Amino acid sequence: MKDFSPVRRLFRFLKWTIAVLLVLAIVAVAGIYFASERILHRKYAVPLADIVVPKTAEAITEGERLARVYGCYGGCHGKRFEGNVLFEEAHVARLVAPSLHKAAARWNDAELARIVRHGVRPDGESVFAMPSYVFKGMSDADLGAILAFLRQAPDEAGLDPQLQVMALGRLGLATGKFESVASLIDHETVRPPAVTPKDPLALGDYIAHTNCAECHGADLRGRTEGPVIAPDLAIAGAYSLPAFTKLLREAVPVGGQTLGLMGSAVRARFKYLTDDEIAATYEYLLSRIAPKPRP
Repeated sequence: MKDFSPVRRLFRFLKWTIAVLLVLAIVAVAGIYFASERILHRKYAVPLADIVVPKTAEAITEGERLARVYGCYGGCHGKRFEGNVLFEEAHVARLVAPSLHKAAARWNDAELARIVRHGVRPDGESVFAMPSYVFKGMSDADLGAILAFLRQAPDEAGLDPQLQVMALGRLGLATGKFESVASLIDHETVRPPAVTPKDPLALGDYIAHTNCAECHGADLRGRTEGPVIAPDLAIAGAYSLPAFTKLLREAVPVGGQTLGLMGSAVRARFKYLTDDEIAATYEYLLSRIAPKPRP
């Protein structure tokens, strides 16, 4: 005769409950893993586009300046293109921005341009963390100059690319908290200008959207959540041009407070902007907040 004592029934209930929970946990982990793998290895069919890389000394010199402005030289890819550990957090991910010397030796100019503007590697998969959604508007002239500088820059021992995604990182991918760079771009609408605009308002628009938008958002209205918190650039209205220039040259705001991320960006990148570029950016930002004339 079967024993239907309360203790035995409770034991059986707990055993089956644990078994069901274990199966559900395995299914959930497998689902997260395969969902994250699909995101990591998704292929993007973005065609290559030719780009002219000049050989002149003037272009190479300008390319070095622009490489600093855009943060690839003295920034994300190390002090001298040697690569850099961009992100490392236990149980989340380890991401290495690789040596651009090695990248230049491995890939042609069109492949490098596609990485910069579309965030798509030669194997068709997306890069992570690189702000291609901002660089997509970089002119052919500017990108060509940067590549010219990269091609002749003194080689240095450097790091290979690495993206190691751990459990919490895979969960973030599967739930949409983390996204691939290529998935953020409408690749059909990427139409970079051939040359950098010269008109001050157009130049300011260009500088703001290929530099400032990385932290302040595509609409330049700032970010209030996420890994980067940045104000609405309407704050430029609180500055005179000399004060705005001091901000981008010395990282000194009108309030005199110490700046964190912005301070680092100024010291590594924005101090290499020309006076004309700073003035144009200031004029453009003011034009966005100035009252429109009445009809």
